[in-house]
Amino acid sequence: MGKRVVVLALCVVLFLLTGMVLADGEVGTVDITGPPEGVRIGEPFEILLGEEIEMELRGTFYTYNIDTDSIASVQVISRTGDAEAAAEGTLTYDFNNDYIKIILSPEACGALFRSPGSGSLQVSFTCDCLDGDGMSSQRIAVTSNTLPVDVSAGTPQLSATVTCFDASDGEGFLLISTACKNGNRFDEEHWEQWDIRLNNEPQTLRSVCHDGGTAVMRILGSFAAGDVLSLQALPSTFATTEEGSGPVTVTIPEKDAAPLRAAFLVEDGLPTGLTWQLDEALPTPPSFRILLMDPSGRIVYRTSVETGASASGEGAYICDLADWDAAPLPPGAYTAVIAPVDGTICSYGTQWIKQAPVEKVPDIVPVFPDFSGVAEPSPETGAAVGEAGDTPAAPFEDDTRTEERPDGSSVITVERPDGASTTVVSPDGQVVAAVTLSAEAVSEAQHSGQVLPLPMPTVSLSGDEEAPVVCVSTGSPEPVRVEIPAEGAVPGTVAVLVQADGTEEVIRSSFAAENGVVVTVSDGDTVLLVDNSGHFSDVAGHWAGDAIAFVSAHEIFSGTGEDRFTPEGTMTRAMLLTVLARYDGIDVDGGAVWYEKGVSWAMERGISSGEDLEQPVSREQLATMLHRYAASAGVDNDSRASLEGFADADRISAYAAQAMAWAVETGLIGGTDRGELLPQSSATRSEAATILMRFCEIAAYTFS
Repeated sequence: MGKRVVVLALCVVLFLLTGMVLADGEVGTVDITGPPEGVRIGEPFEILLGEEIEMELRGTFYTYNIDTDSIASVQVISRTGDAEAAAEGTLTYDFNNDYIKIILSPEACGALFRSPGSGSLQVSFTCDCLDGDGMSSQRIAVTSNTLPVDVSAGTPQLSATVTCFDASDGEGFLLISTACKNGNRFDEEHWEQWDIRLNNEPQTLRSVCHDGGTAVMRILGSFAAGDVLSLQALPSTFATTEEGSGPVTVTIPEKDAAPLRAAFLVEDGLPTGLTWQLDEALPTPPSFRILLMDPSGRIVYRTSVETGASASGEGAYICDLADWDAAPLPPGAYTAVIAPVDGTICSYGTQWIKQAPVEKVPDIVPVFPDFSGVAEPSPETGAAVGEAGDTPAAPFEDDTRTEERPDGSSVITVERPDGASTTVVSPDGQVVAAVTLSAEAVSEAQHSGQVLPLPMPTVSLSGDEEAPVVCVSTGSPEPVRVEIPAEGAVPGTVAVLVQADGTEEVIRSSFAAENGVVVTVSDGDTVLLVDNSGHFSDVAGHWAGDAIAFVSAHEIFSGTGEDRFTPEGTMTRAMLLTVLARYDGIDVDGGAVWYEKGVSWAMERGISSGEDLEQPVSREQLATMLHRYAASAGVDNDSRASLEGFADADRISAYAAQAMAWAVETGLIGGTDRGELLPQSSATRSEAATILMRFCEIAAYTFS
């Protein structure tokens, strides 16, 4: 304390002798130190301020003259690899040790650091300084140097949620979902090492499913709303530390849930009833409530049904909806909620999708062949009805008919349970197909995530004919992933969307598959299938020729000028961010520099900090940015491969470890013939093109 008094006295003399006045808003820098033992994720730590602040204009100012009461907040920035995070700290004066420190709470530490490794910290705040009379006067902005820190996992911390199945009557079960919060991972070989208690009574763990960072556990028993469940992971539960976790408590929720398998009964396209079946282990309530909600969540129908009078089998029930007139409802997805009157168990999410009216013949582009004379669709399926021709064998047991017309064109109609199509082939080989999909097939594909093959003839892409044209009617407000059957597709084959005004746009998520072209379409979309490969003079015979054709056709990569791709040229960070922005549908043209819009997009999405843009991108940096983009775009990025078999696995930076494990597991990045990953090596343009092509293939099947 004496030291502070002396410093204050010296400052008074300095002010009196020199008349020094600090300008409002002046900027100063201060040194920070600590914590010497490093940071443990999720645990509090302190940062010490040095004694002096170097002012921008006025020389040295002492930190002991900071008015700590004038500081609203202290901003702390962390950097780990390419990732940046921020949190608030508390600045206080330690009178016992005569220094100023910044205290970071466990929550702030957890926000700053997500995974172990090497990182850095920087501090900034705005404060009032004390004048010679010890009064607050001028306001200054202070920023610190960058402080390197070592980050370790620390004591494991968990979060947990619980769902109660049939807790109101008899023996039910609880599903507990728990996750590591600070970089630790579970050991899959010792999953039984848990202490689980209900109202402080030990419970028996019946099963558990791990994926490394999360675990879903099941316990049996009788439970009531308001009961307190506590769980604690014992030390051997974790693969990344020898410590156990602290206890985490969860209150049994008011609303319980039960597995109910439900479906709509549909006649002539309209719902007439609901069927559902209870899990065998669950008791049968005397009655159920039925609520039907429109896409906005508004209830459009409600009723109750006695389960005993409508049973169609053990635990299976039927509810007629005869008094519900669904015909006037607008198109959309209508959701059923089934719940007992006492509200103890319920099922959400069963949907009936009302189709939008479908035009028999789409108005695509005026130059398309004439559809006049084509038979009208049948009321049952929408398939054309005409004189039957030869019906070739088909794997889908469809009804295919071909009609030869006087002008030399032919009309092929296909009728299948999943939909129908009418395809006109002009005398010169131009193919135009109109496809109508059934509501059931569209709904199943949307909910399962599977690709729906279109019920139409296979088109050839290897000739010189005009690009095949396909118009798809789904009747759904949501997009659906389909496969257009085609032969002769090459890596540069893409689907091109034809807009209402005739303009065309490459669908970057389209992909040439084994049996055709996979593309995500909306109701009424018209697409062309074309080979859009770029032709570069320096690519012929190159090992990455297919990948280069793919990325140029999808207009993700551009050439380097004069019909060249420069496959062995260095891929910079700016190039990669621009490429990803293009793939995401961003217009990257314009800006003060060629990469400005791509970099801005990447920073907004949390993919990159926007630094070192002209530097080569390393293989681990490329994997990290793809990993982050996958998370932001809805692509599964949780899979991990073991990297222990690679000779240079220890050279992978801590920030890139998860991304590299994901990239290896998904096949984006492979090892060399020497068993190395080369994480620090710069990626060439051809390597980046290959990795991007593999990523697009994965993404084509996992998001639209």
